Amino acid sequence: MSRPEVLKRDLHTVEEIYSLRGADDVKAFLKKNPFLPALLTEARDYIEHYFPDQPLFLEVMHDPEAAAGEELVVFISTELSPDDAESRIQEFDARWWLAAVSRAKGKLCITLEFQ
Repeated sequence: MSRPEVLKRDLHTVEEIYSLRGADDVKAFLKKNPFLPALLTEARDYIEHYFPDQPLFLEVMHDPEAAAGEELVVFISTELSPDDAESRIQEFDARWWLAAVSRAKGKLCITLEFQ
């Protein structure tokens, strides 16, 4: 399978897993950063372990003061109590994200969004 075909498949997978806020911006960002779709697919399995059945959203955030200027944010939308959700995100960070974050190359953030 050629690189463009792999990217197209990975983008399709991301669209099945996450809800896209500003879909055109998210897709363009993923095309500019082709290492992210595979990481997002992997992240979803870990997120699901700590936040089962919680909606997941992707959105490109623009920060003119940041060195990169923009990053993709995964919002884990949860109805859990803030204490429970914080405990879970800290465990997620310790068990997977802190080891994987370097692969995101400063282009991905995973955070909570309370419903």
